[in-house]
Amino acid sequence: MKKYIKRIPLFLIACSLVLVQCTKEPDTLGLTGSASKAEFTFAIKPLQDTLPFAYAVQFTNASQDAFQYQWNFGDNTALSPEKNPNHTYKVGGDYNVNLISVGTNGSNSITKRIFVIDACQNEFFNNLTGCSNNFVWTWTSDADAIKVLSPDGTQVFFSGPAAGCQVDDLYKFSVDGKFDYNAQGQTFDVQSGYSCQPQKPNAPEFKVVAKPGQLPQIVLSPLATGTGKPFIGTTDVVDNNRYTVQSYTSNRMTLRAVLSGTGGQLLEIKFKKLEVLTLTDIKDLLTGGTLGRTWKLDPAPGANAIIVGTEASPGTYFPGGAIDPCQ
Repeated sequence: MKKYIKRIPLFLIACSLVLVQCTKEPDTLGLTGSASKAEFTFAIKPLQDTLPFAYAVQFTNASQDAFQYQWNFGDNTALSPEKNPNHTYKVGGDYNVNLISVGTNGSNSITKRIFVIDACQNEFFNNLTGCSNNFVWTWTSDADAIKVLSPDGTQVFFSGPAAGCQVDDLYKFSVDGKFDYNAQGQTFDVQSGYSCQPQKPNAPEFKVVAKPGQLPQIVLSPLATGTGKPFIGTTDVVDNNRYTVQSYTSNRMTLRAVLSGTGGQLLEIKFKKLEVLTLTDIKDLLTGGTLGRTWKLDPAPGANAIIVGTEASPGTYFPGGAIDPCQ
């Protein structure tokens, strides 16, 4: 019995040690403060008269109890940790902008949909570029597609159609300001004695100046390299690389420019929108749809209604001429 009594204190001491070791200490490492509340406002810069312009948006952070931020501008660009960022979009349109704010006791996020005004709100710029449709322009087949006029536009010094190696030239004005020229082989070069030459380099970019109450203007950038001059239509050098849009419709436009070194003479060119015809379109053109259509050989002098040759040289065997009355 004595041995049993002696062991009790040891057991109690052991239990007291266990209890002391398991006692929970106060949580001195936890977060304190309130959770952040994300909020922001934004201001879109107004339309400018030189298109396309930088589509810039100023964001103002109105988050509460936050010390860290993350912006997602909705255009697949890098995230931003700035408090009040100024972001430039490549193109206008609708974007979902997300802001995450981080406070001392948690984070919060908010998403707002914004509409960024772009150059496509301008009627002429939309018609020129097609915005999302990527329009391409080429020469009209008019007999006066090219004119040279007196400075006041009342006298015609020259009038004629585009040349054979010129009429298939293609010009593309992209919504981001890029300018593309495709001669499809040869450029009709004024500087080389009005002759067909290998494709000449042209401007990489363009701007449209669209001021209220004034005719729109297309201004080409300088060439990326070399000493040549940019051009639309003919390779004539024009003042300030600037072409004034005299008139335009949904598929045609007439441009004028001041010919450099001529005392103010005007160059006038006529362009049309390139349309790619499907087989159905061609069939409707030939037949007139359900109405039917009759065609005849063109008897006009110089029309060359009948020629015989090869694909490479269509007039090799018979270059054309007047047709007989019975034809």
